[in-house]
Amino acid sequence: MGKILNKLMQTDGVVAQADIGGIVINGIPVEIDEGKNFIRMSVVCSLEFFRSVKADIEADCREKNINPPFYEGTKAFFAIKNDGAFDLVYPKVKEVIGAHLTEIKEAECPVCKRGFCDTAAFSGPYFVPVHKACIDSINEDKKEAPAALHMFIGVLIAVGILFLNLLMLLGLDRQMSIVYMVAGVFGAIYVKSKCPNITAGLKTVFAIICTVAYIIFPYLSIGALLCNNRGMAFSEIFSRWPIVLSYTFSSDNLYMLFFVAGGIIFTWAGIFGKDKLGKNNVKKIRLPL
Repeated sequence: MGKILNKLMQTDGVVAQADIGGIVINGIPVEIDEGKNFIRMSVVCSLEFFRSVKADIEADCREKNINPPFYEGTKAFFAIKNDGAFDLVYPKVKEVIGAHLTEIKEAECPVCKRGFCDTAAFSGPYFVPVHKACIDSINEDKKEAPAALHMFIGVLIAVGILFLNLLMLLGLDRQMSIVYMVAGVFGAIYVKSKCPNITAGLKTVFAIICTVAYIIFPYLSIGALLCNNRGMAFSEIFSRWPIVLSYTFSSDNLYMLFFVAGGIIFTWAGIFGKDKLGKNNVKKIRLPL
């Protein structure tokens, strides 16, 4: 967390996580984003509303000797330089926001899609207007299962797909070996969607279990093929493992090793890889207006 947000948390009642903060100014939820050179304070409003108050805002900004806001996406932004003058500019920006940007009272709640919100909260990485009743109902209904349970379910998904692939291989449908490449990825996607903040330890356990499954299942499938071709009993594939391994590394089965190696790599990359958004989900924080 940046120095400015840390300071505002102590002196101005700002609520912050990572480099994103939020504060309520005269009933208006304001998001505060700390960058390297600038602090950006933003308010959700329509372009039409911003244009209707732009002249008044610019006049007020000239009087206070601060930079006027700009509009981007769905928000009006004030950019404050991250320097020694911040302490002088910040309260002036708060005054301008409180005096002119009041449309937030009729902004749409992300939960029920209705207006006239009565509180503010973090939704993902954004500080948005919501209804207190909507947030309370979500917090009451949402009982998260332990991360270990979600990891176990993710392993079941990955291993289940591998097992189905084993049955297909026993039916000599070799083209389905491509399923090996994505089995662990499907499990990783489930785990990360349910537990975005899962610990590195549980991620490692998940990846190791999937890796073992990736090795065992092909061994079993090749052993089953040997039993079918050479009249061996299935129990012999363990006692006669040198024969199974030599057959595994034969030219006829190198395709399977390729898919297994690819699947293991994809599994580890999938569970430890960074999300596309580059941001973890932020816990919802409610502030009364």
